[in-house]
Amino acid sequence: MTVFIRNALTRLYLFSGGCAAFSLFSLLFLVIVQMSSRWFELDFPGLSNYAGYCLGSASFFGLGYALNHGSHIRVTLIVSHSGEFRKFIEVTAVGVSMVIAGWFAVHAVINNINSFELGELSQGQDVTPIWIPQLAMSLGAIVFFISLLDLFLCLLLSRAIFSTALTTDNKEF
Repeated sequence: MTVFIRNALTRLYLFSGGCAAFSLFSLLFLVIVQMSSRWFELDFPGLSNYAGYCLGSASFFGLGYALNHGSHIRVTLIVSHSGEFRKFIEVTAVGVSMVIAGWFAVHAVINNINSFELGELSQGQDVTPIWIPQLAMSLGAIVFFISLLDLFLCLLLSRAIFSTALTTDNKEF
């Protein structure tokens, strides 16, 4: 059962990273189209808004994947000198981060539902229902919360770290 859950979480993180990569490639494509349209004096209104949506999507979808692969910036000044309190500090820091990410994910989903129910449209020329780009933020925030919960449980239960999220010298818990 544990192996099944671990494989499912790994696939979730990879899918989230794939969505982030797709968003970045879409952003690149939109920037190229926007540059080309200026050269040929064509007008595609709202392209900059869609580029912004892709950037937000890439940012939020990348959070869980980056945490799982150890790409988040960590300040280890306190942790490296904490000695026997190292595990306590790690668990506390990840726990606080998890609570904040969970709070953000809940409110992102609530905001997304409200935007859908009210039929809100973007302010730009693209007139996109705003719940569509907000959906990427909500899903990315949920995946990030899940990855922090995963890390928290691994640290709390003194199991091997799920990936390289914590540096290799932290595997001695």
